[in-house]
Amino acid sequence: IERFRSLISKGINSLFIVIPSTNTPSGTNEQTSDICDLETILLGESISIPVYFLPETQQMNDLYKSIESRRDSTKDSALAVLYDMITADGYQLSVTTGKYGQRTDSVLYNIVGKLIGHGIEERLPKILIVAHYDALGIANGLIQGADSNASGVLILLKLIRLFSKLYAKQTTRAKYNLHFLFAPGGKLNYQG
Repeated sequence: IERFRSLISKGINSLFIVIPSTNTPSGTNEQTSDICDLETILLGESISIPVYFLPETQQMNDLYKSIESRRDSTKDSALAVLYDMITADGYQLSVTTGKYGQRTDSVLYNIVGKLIGHGIEERLPKILIVAHYDALGIANGLIQGADSNASGVLILLKLIRLFSKLYAKQTTRAKYNLHFLFAPGGKLNYQG
C-alpha cells in the first residue's frame, strides 16, 4: 500500500497490477491480502491515473523479466536513450477503450422470506436475519466469489430449515415473526 502511494506521488502515468494466479506458488495469502487492501483504497479514493489489472501468465512473467533485465542493464546516458528511441528497442503501451463511467444499469435483487410467529402477525415483533450473497471486485480477477460470504449464506439457509421445522407446528412457534434476507451489495453498505 505504501509503495502504491509512493508511486502515485512520484507522478507515474499508469499502474499495472498483476493478479497472481491461484495455480502458482506466487499467489500467497499475503499477496492476496495486499491486493484486497489495495482494492479497498481504489474503491474509496479518487485515483487520477488509469489502473490496469492483468492476470499472471507465463507471457506476462516473461515480459516482466525482459523489462527488469533491460532496466538493470540500461545505461543512464542520453546516447543510450536516443539509441533506444531510434531502434524502437523498447516497450510502448497502446490502449483503446470505450466510454467509461459510473454504471447506472445495475440491478440488485433481494431474496426474502418470512415465518409467521404465534399470535397476530401485525402485532408480533420481528427478527431479521441477513446474509449477503454477492461478491464485488474492481477487477474480475479480484472477486473472491464463495470466499466472500458463502459461510454466511450457508448458515442462513440452515437457520431457515431449522426454524421452518419449529414453525410448522402451532405449539412450537415463537411469539416473533422471523424475516430472512439474502441481500446483494454487501460490499456497498447493503444497498440492495
